[in-house]
Amino acid sequence: MQWRGSRPVQEHIKKEGGLSGGSLLAHFVGPPYAHPDNVVKACVAGLLRAGRLRIQPEAGDDITAVRDAGVRDLFDKDRAFKVRRFSRPVMMTSVCLPGLVSASSSSRN
Repeated sequence: MQWRGSRPVQEHIKKEGGLSGGSLLAHFVGPPYAHPDNVVKACVAGLLRAGRLRIQPEAGDDITAVRDAGVRDLFDKDRAFKVRRFSRPVMMTSVCLPGLVSASSSSRN
């Protein structure tokens, strides 16, 4: 199957509602994709850089940027990648916006 960039990885994470790095690798390294694990990791790195991915470490704050602590180990060490949970980033929704709008309006008065 021809690779189409990081979109299949992003779509699979979204469809599953988040999953472990081990599950992500198993899905894309196995049939029908049969891609090298480094290709999958590179796509994950691209999604992280683009702000389209959140990584939950075993302890501490979520990883949301390529410069966050622990990112290098995550991609250099297979076990570190496999045990982490990958999910969509937490996005601000319209539920939050009315409060922000009213707060900014009142601060101008």
